[in-house]
Amino acid sequence: MPTLVVQVKDDVITRQSDIQTIYDNIPVADKKLFWIEGTPIRHHGYTGFSEHPEQMIEWYDAHMKTA
Repeated sequence: MPTLVVQVKDDVITRQSDIQTIYDNIPVADKKLFWIEGTPIRHHGYTGFSEHPEQMIEWYDAHMKTA
């Protein structure tokens, strides 16, 4: 299953190395790690795509099934 991992890069609660390890251990070839940058605010992980939807739209476009 294609997997997109998203994390606020400068989140003070989460270590980047932990997120990288999680990503590295996902056993699928079709995966992507997207860092939300420019903010240390954890909540921006939830609002980031509503403000900048380009990455999510690109991901969905690439993985849409056609009938």
